[in-house]
Amino acid sequence: KLRILFLHGMSLTTTLMQSHVAKIVDALEDVATFTFVQAPFDIEFYPDEFFPALPEGEHAKTWYTVARNEDGSVDHYNGLEESCAVLREADAAEEKANGAGFDCVWGFSQGETAECNARGYSVWSLALR
Repeated sequence: KLRILFLHGMSLTTTLMQSHVAKIVDALEDVATFTFVQAPFDIEFYPDEFFPALPEGEHAKTWYTVARNEDGSVDHYNGLEESCAVLREADAAEEKANGAGFDCVWGFSQGETAECNARGYSVWSLALR
């Protein structure tokens, strides 16, 4: 089976991501296994039409925050290195348990950015291809 890693976006949780992609997981359960990894940092929850509320007792999570210059350009990403370490650890645990790391990463928004950085890719160079 394919081993797929799911990563939620900013201000979400693994629980919300699991509920949002439940039909995909159910449809692919014969050909894939799924792992959901939680971002390491708490952040304010931003409700929207898809995610109107957090599950009881959960805190919204983020992979990193953006520090900006006075002109609004990005100066650096706070916490990105720690998030990359979390993702590398998840991949190493998958490899130890099953003989290989994840075959596919399905990152939603900020989760995709964190994964690209964890693997050493420039998000912007990938977007320009």
